[in-house]
Amino acid sequence: MPLKLEENFPRGGTAAKQINKHKSLDSGDLAKENDLFKDNENQAKSTKKRKLEDVPKSKPKKAKKQYFGIKDSSSPASISMHTQNTVSTGQLIYGCIDAIEDYKLSVSLPNGLHGSVNIAHISDSYTELLRHYAESESDEMIEEVSSLQDLFHVGHYIPCKVIGNQKKGTRNTFMLSIKPTEVNQSLQSTSLKQDMVLHGCVSSQEDHGYIIDIGIKGVNAFLKNKQAKKYIKTLPEAEQLHVGHHLDCVLSTSFKLLALTGDGRTFNVDADPAKISHTMISKDTTIPFYGIRPGMKVTATVEKHQASGVIVKIASSLTACLHKTHMLEDPHNYEKFKQIQCTVISVNPSSKLIQLTELQHIVTNTKPDFLGLSIGDILGSAVVTKHEKNAMYLNLPNGLPAFVHLHSIRDDPIQDLVKDFKKGSTHRCRIVKFDHFDNLVIVTLKKSILEQQFMSINDILPGSNVKCHVKSFDKAGMLVKITNQITGFVSKLHLADVPLTHPELKFKEDQKLKCRVLKVKTSSSKVELTHKITLIKSKLPVITSYDQLEPGMLLHGFVVKISDAGLLVVFYNNVKGWVPRNQLSDQRIEFPEKVFYLGQVVQCKVLNLSEDDNRLTLSLRISGKIPFGNKQIALPDDFAIGKLVDCQVKNKTEKGLEVLLQPSNMEAILPIMHLSDFKENCPLLFDIYKKNDVIKNAMYFKRTGIITLTKKASLIEAATDTSLIQDFDQIKPGLLCCGSVKLAKDYGVFVTFANDLSGLAPNKFICDYKFMEPQKVFDISQSVVAKVTEVDTEKRRFLLSLRMSDCYFGNTDIGINLLEQYLEQYEEIVKGLEPKRANPPALVSTKRLTRSYLSHLRIGDVVAVTVTQILEHGVTCSLKYDTQGLATNYHTKGVSLKEGIKCEALVLYVDVANNCVEVSLSHDLVKAVKHRQENKFTEVKEGQVIKSEVLLVKDSMVLVVLKGHASGKLAFVPAKKHLNDVLEKRQFVVGQVNPLLIKRVTEDRVLGSLKIHEDKNIEKLPKLIVSSHDFKIGQMLKVKVKSVLDLQLNIEVKGAVGRVFITEISDNVKQGENVLATFKKDQELVVWVIGFRDPTSHKPLSLRDDPSQKISLLECTMRSSKMNEEVKATEKLVKEKFKIGNQVTAFVSQVKDGQVLMQIGLNLRGYVSLVNISTEAEVLKDLHKHFQKGTAHKAVIVAVSRGFFALSLIDKKAIKIKPGAVVRGVISSVIPQQGLYVQLDEGHRGKVSLTDLADEYKDDQMEKFDQHDPVNCYVIGCDDMNKCILSLRPSRLGKKQFVKDPEIESRSCLKDGQIIRGFVNGVTETSVFVSLGRDIAGRVQAKKISKYFLKEISKAFSCGKWVTVKIIDFSERENKIELSMLEEDTGVKLGIPKECLAGKRPTEEVLKRKRKNSGSGSDIGQEKRSRRSSESDIENKDEMVKGHGSKCKLEETKKLLTDRDSNERVSEEQIPTKGQRKRKTSEMKEMMEKKNDEENDSDFEIKIVTRPLIKDSLPCLTLPSPNMTEDSPESESDSESDSQDDEDDSMTKPIAKKSKKELRQEKKREEEELIKKEEMLLSAEQEPQSADEFDRLVISSPDSSLVWLKYMAFLLEQSETEKARTVAERAIKTIDFREEQERLNVWGAYLNLENMCGTEDSMKKVLERAVQNNEPLKVYNQLITIYTASNKIEQAEKLYELMLKKYKQHKQVWIDFGEFCFNNSQVESARKLMHRSFNSLVKKDHVDIISKYAQMEFKQGEADRGRTMFENLLSTYSKRTDLWSVYIDMVIKQGDIINVRQLFERVTNMSFPVKKMKFFFKKYIDFESTHGDEDRVDLIKHKAIEFVESFTE
Repeated sequence: MPLKLEENFPRGGTAAKQINKHKSLDSGDLAKENDLFKDNENQAKSTKKRKLEDVPKSKPKKAKKQYFGIKDSSSPASISMHTQNTVSTGQLIYGCIDAIEDYKLSVSLPNGLHGSVNIAHISDSYTELLRHYAESESDEMIEEVSSLQDLFHVGHYIPCKVIGNQKKGTRNTFMLSIKPTEVNQSLQSTSLKQDMVLHGCVSSQEDHGYIIDIGIKGVNAFLKNKQAKKYIKTLPEAEQLHVGHHLDCVLSTSFKLLALTGDGRTFNVDADPAKISHTMISKDTTIPFYGIRPGMKVTATVEKHQASGVIVKIASSLTACLHKTHMLEDPHNYEKFKQIQCTVISVNPSSKLIQLTELQHIVTNTKPDFLGLSIGDILGSAVVTKHEKNAMYLNLPNGLPAFVHLHSIRDDPIQDLVKDFKKGSTHRCRIVKFDHFDNLVIVTLKKSILEQQFMSINDILPGSNVKCHVKSFDKAGMLVKITNQITGFVSKLHLADVPLTHPELKFKEDQKLKCRVLKVKTSSSKVELTHKITLIKSKLPVITSYDQLEPGMLLHGFVVKISDAGLLVVFYNNVKGWVPRNQLSDQRIEFPEKVFYLGQVVQCKVLNLSEDDNRLTLSLRISGKIPFGNKQIALPDDFAIGKLVDCQVKNKTEKGLEVLLQPSNMEAILPIMHLSDFKENCPLLFDIYKKNDVIKNAMYFKRTGIITLTKKASLIEAATDTSLIQDFDQIKPGLLCCGSVKLAKDYGVFVTFANDLSGLAPNKFICDYKFMEPQKVFDISQSVVAKVTEVDTEKRRFLLSLRMSDCYFGNTDIGINLLEQYLEQYEEIVKGLEPKRANPPALVSTKRLTRSYLSHLRIGDVVAVTVTQILEHGVTCSLKYDTQGLATNYHTKGVSLKEGIKCEALVLYVDVANNCVEVSLSHDLVKAVKHRQENKFTEVKEGQVIKSEVLLVKDSMVLVVLKGHASGKLAFVPAKKHLNDVLEKRQFVVGQVNPLLIKRVTEDRVLGSLKIHEDKNIEKLPKLIVSSHDFKIGQMLKVKVKSVLDLQLNIEVKGAVGRVFITEISDNVKQGENVLATFKKDQELVVWVIGFRDPTSHKPLSLRDDPSQKISLLECTMRSSKMNEEVKATEKLVKEKFKIGNQVTAFVSQVKDGQVLMQIGLNLRGYVSLVNISTEAEVLKDLHKHFQKGTAHKAVIVAVSRGFFALSLIDKKAIKIKPGAVVRGVISSVIPQQGLYVQLDEGHRGKVSLTDLADEYKDDQMEKFDQHDPVNCYVIGCDDMNKCILSLRPSRLGKKQFVKDPEIESRSCLKDGQIIRGFVNGVTETSVFVSLGRDIAGRVQAKKISKYFLKEISKAFSCGKWVTVKIIDFSERENKIELSMLEEDTGVKLGIPKECLAGKRPTEEVLKRKRKNSGSGSDIGQEKRSRRSSESDIENKDEMVKGHGSKCKLEETKKLLTDRDSNERVSEEQIPTKGQRKRKTSEMKEMMEKKNDEENDSDFEIKIVTRPLIKDSLPCLTLPSPNMTEDSPESESDSESDSQDDEDDSMTKPIAKKSKKELRQEKKREEEELIKKEEMLLSAEQEPQSADEFDRLVISSPDSSLVWLKYMAFLLEQSETEKARTVAERAIKTIDFREEQERLNVWGAYLNLENMCGTEDSMKKVLERAVQNNEPLKVYNQLITIYTASNKIEQAEKLYELMLKKYKQHKQVWIDFGEFCFNNSQVESARKLMHRSFNSLVKKDHVDIISKYAQMEFKQGEADRGRTMFENLLSTYSKRTDLWSVYIDMVIKQGDIINVRQLFERVTNMSFPVKKMKFFFKKYIDFESTHGDEDRVDLIKHKAIEFVESFTE
């Protein structure tokens, strides 16, 4: 309980108000002591002292209210004790540790004061150790860093320095520091004396002792192990001292020399507690004031005694005082000159006051002993011994003194303390606190506190029930009041048994609650409670420690973590237990997060407890209780495993999509890895789904706790063919079933099937080839086909095989089907990148434009690219909208590449995950694809065998280009022959040529398989569980319906299964009818057999096949027309009935990509394109609604292409798409700033520009168009790629209508002075670009927009806005159109918002007058150019000329760009292209003219001069300041050119008057020359030559480090070091934080700059910042490169040593350091380094280390040593062919022919795999071809042949 202490009160606390006068002690001996006891605060307020007679005698009480001072003899003097107000910052004070927390020490100070020491103020060495620990990535430093509990103990006395205070209520907590450097800050080596006791701290441990930091600069103390042992014995549970340990030590006799000389050195100290306790500063020892420290023992001589204490002399001449609270007797009992032994407890440097104590436990350094008492104890008979004004002292029954404050004596007010509590009376009291420093027990006599349940937080036990009141709320939970001193916290999780959304509505302030204690944190004084009624009323055991647990015990706990592996349950006092997944319930819970919730109270059973690590295992499976997850979940009426259902996305989680089933709206989950059979597509499909999206045709997969759906095509197809396994009874040996990988273990793979069935495939049945780790072969949820090998019906277990030999029988159609599925999903993903239309139209971001552009790219498109960077393995290039492109080296063969070149590329793959495109730059390939023509000679047909070349290899597909007659045609090959195929992809290599059998040709793609696969014999399928049958075609059967699917009835008869397809149900089908809706399960039907299907490939079997010899599926019909016909009709006869123009009945099978896929026969498929679906927009916008799966529609065949029938659901005439035709189309996408994209018939696509939408332009004309709207279009033109240019103008469509805005078809339609309207299609800072027609645009400069200056043009004009312009400059030859929007030119007033307008532009007349006043016309032209630089830039250039004396040399600046790591190239993606630079030039010209208009009042002179450059000598702009004279440095420099001499001469001559025509011509000529010079400056070949030019360049490319580095180099060439630093700082702030490599390049250059031009301190600061902002290892590597290049070997070596400490487990650091040592002739150091690495690296890295160092020995050390190292390696690792190869190469480089041949003979006689032996024989032959003769080559070849023959045998 906090104590409010007052004046003259012996417990410290708040001091009384101070007097303003300060008196001397007397007129005699103590007159000089006045300064020692002066009140500093009063001294600051008072300017002079008052004399003794000035003190009013009427106010004697005020004289007593003086602290740290002594009154004169006329009044009793007062020596004040320590209070909250008298202790000041900077004061040294003695303290005793009373509590130790994790990050701070609690310290008891004199007179009841309290302080706190933060962990950062222990010592400098300890703080440094903590910093290293925080930066360390490993856990090894944990052992080196000791906790505060290990370094200190309660009762430990320490000197402290006050560094601040923190107020808590009425009590201050002083912030202290015990760092020796701060406590002994003023102590000097000259003041040290022999046998002086100092307080120090262990800074490091050495072999023979400890270095002690005593805080004196230049002086260190050393404590030998022998002397340290005596001190260590006094410590509890300590075996040695650690860094941060504080201790007292005495200076030994060897210190004498140091004391005399004062020189800095290390001296020995002793820490023997016995010796220290007897060491005391005598009265004759002379020590200066700043040499006195708290804790020193001194002999004091009494000078004067007062009522409040005594004044004493110590250390010969120093004055100190003792307050009566720290004296053993009454002050009046101390006679003058009495000798007493004391300890210094405080030193105030500002007031020069020293205070002492005589208390024996402090003098003898004895730990306070409270005889086993604890806070909260109630004592029955405490005797009153002494009264004070506001307190009294008591004597406890055990003899300890106690103290009670006035406000803690009684609940009622006390009238007379002495009368009510007489001396000697006894009272009941309760302990509230211990004062460790003063050795007092603080008690209370209040009845209310005596009856209180909890006195301190230590009284509260976990698991106990408490009553409390609501105090307040916050986001984390509720704060409650347990007692007046103790508060508790109820987290949001524990407010109730169930989560509360608005707890503030249930709980009111000051409401009474009953809670239960969860945990008590005494260190932080926190009590955690729960308000869960179940826990409060629980009758089960309360567990607060692991020792209480017993197996079988039932407990109540609450859930704090939910994962797939199980639950984490917590009990009281943070006792935790784990519930494994198999113990959650009696049945498997698939999604625990759906069954459990955080904070849920559960009843658990203890299974076992590991005593070693307190790992508690629990179970929720309790007999007699309803298992979790056993609750019967509500199921939809149509629920059946294997049935298809539609669902709507409700939410996206980490595991998948939470969906609502349609139409029941019940919840289900669709896991991410169940979105596709292809693992790479699953996360991409997950990304394109949005909330409220409807997913069609998902399948019910299982119902464990929650309904789980799947979209895996393999499972859906199995359900369609009735081969989906749903029950254990269906499982029999030999059965093939589809499933997905559930878990991969070391011993095998678990496969899960529908309805949560699972089996195990052991390792030997996983793959046909031996491998070690199943986890690397199969991924979780990967789709597989498994064959049942063994069934245990008793245990209900079964074993599986995933081997290709068991599950695949050579049918290549399986791989083709998988490939087709993959490509369909791939196209869906790419199209999903198209952003949704913004409404209202807004400016589209670059990212959205990029994704939109990617969505329109297709494999095989030819696009324009710009090469941006040439890398080791290929090139990067830029496409439209800054889209990134990549091309490998193979796809750049034969192409002459350099950065910035533009070329055409072929799209190979759109990488959606990384938003980039893989392309080929091969000229031959691009040409072949681009110019390919489709005709009967080049047509690709099914069954053809064509050579193909591999272009790209992906996980699920291989892209090839066909050769021969199909040259330039792209085709796809499966990368997997089967779902279980994990090795097929490895057979393909880019550039490989294979014969390809064309298997499937569709309108969009060609699919094929390798001829070698087709040539293999196809094994017969093994017999399945389905019984074999002898049914024949034409046979009538009575069957039973097994299931009703969307497109077929699954039937069963006599163990055989089959289907009746939807087209075989009835002959009379009505429009929109679903013929399957009337059938039910188990219904009996009469059908006829019309064919058979293969159960694996599902392909129809020919009539020649004998179905009785194999398991086949029945193909049946119910159509009476077919029953009456002869069923022997072949498929060809059936197809003849389907001709173009015939009407057929078609059934909807799928709605996909804007098409309706339909079935018109058993194996006859068709599609209806968007154009042919409907003429109604409502139908087109929601195809899923109007075309339900299975519904019938009348359709007309309009085309037959590659086995597909193109159908139409509307009546229309066939119109050929050609220029001039009016055709019908459907809008596929709307892009507000560009126009419309329209889908036409026959696969044509077209674009409608903004200017082709209407005959009269309007701002809102795009709003009337929407996606899927039908439109009539006029075809303007078409290309070979079926891409058309369209127009929607009514005048084009034949409608007679007034054309307000004529169509601009070409530039020839334009002429100067013409006024037309157009659309804004681009806005820059200085111009507006207007689209006048298709691919025709003009520019409006800022001065031609308005007669006012514009603040921001982009705010005044938005893309898509129509404007009226006038052509003012049109040159068809120069391909440029200049426009004007001025009202005086167009006659139309622009509606520009007023907030966008600035000042008015000067008129032409004003400009003419100013030109006339300024001189000749040449001056005017020069004046425009002068506005391109500011006066500050001119001053910078003056400094560049003058600054040749900088220590940064010109040649050193070139290193700034070259000293970076060669492997980390600077990206130049942000460098403007040539086209962009041209636009920049035009914009700068306009900007220059704008500045000319703004600054016509300037009249300073501008000169165009030439000056020599570093690379080229090109003209540049120089801008003299207005006051520059010819004698200035700028003029002198410029006068070196001949042209400047001529200008200087002309300046002295009178200027001849010129006509207006001459002036205009000269002005125009000068402007043209200026533009040419600017274009040269911006071209790729010319570097910028001024800071202004570089500023423009970095604005255009802010994220390009190359531009910033060139800018820095330019400034360094001009000796502008500080400006280069400024540019580096700008670059660091500007470059996007995601561009890690670009930022690292700038940091590397910054480090190089400081290395060349900076100091050691500046280098250190930049390095620290670089390490904080980048990956430290990369920064260190760059700095190593910089040091090495600048020949700073010592710094590089130190840096390597630092890297080894931080990254000693990184193999490459050891290798790099070794190379560094070898390169710098430190061979022995390198060898020692190799042996050091073995202690830090794991054993598997030792081989690589030895190999690398052996190579270094060959190159730069001793070759014989390297040979020995390799031989030792090969003796252990003889099968490592890589070691053999490297060894042989090293010996070859040495030229030792004999040893090389010996090595080859050894290696070719070993037993390696054939591939490895082939490598060594080839290497041997190549060697002998160079160094030997033909006989030796023939001999080796003969040996190789023998090896092959022996291997074959």
